[in-house]
Amino acid sequence: MNAVKWAKFVDSAYCYTFLYPSFFVREERADGAVAFGYHAHGMNVVLESRVSDAANQRQLEYIREGELEESRDYRYYVHGIQRSGKLYSLALYYPAEYRQCMQRLIWKVKTWRCETVKLQMSQYAR
Repeated sequence: MNAVKWAKFVDSAYCYTFLYPSFFVREERADGAVAFGYHAHGMNVVLESRVSDAANQRQLEYIREGELEESRDYRYYVHGIQRSGKLYSLALYYPAEYRQCMQRLIWKVKTWRCETVKLQMSQYAR
C-alpha cells in the first residue's frame, strides 16, 4: 500500500471528499453508502463512507476499531465526524491477517478530515 496511487471521491449530495486506492472498484450499495473495494487473491478489503443524521450522536468526532462480530477474521477501523447536524463516517474493513499491510490505509482513515468542497455545475457525479 505504500506505493499506491490515490483517487479522490467527491460526494455531490453532501460535498465531502475522501481518498481511496485507485485500483479499488466502486461497489453499489442499496443503503446509500458509498463503497470502494478490492476483492482478489482471497483478500476482501472495503472502504465505505456514509452520511446519516447526527441527532443521537454525542461526540463531535470518534475513531473506533475492532473485530467484526460476524467474522473474527476481519477487522474494522471507523472514523466519524459530526458536522452541521450530519454524521459523516469513513470505515475500512479488512482481513485481520493483513493488518500490517493496511497501515497506510488505516492512517488515511484515521487522519481523514471530511473536507468539504464547493461543486460547480455537475463537476462530479455521485
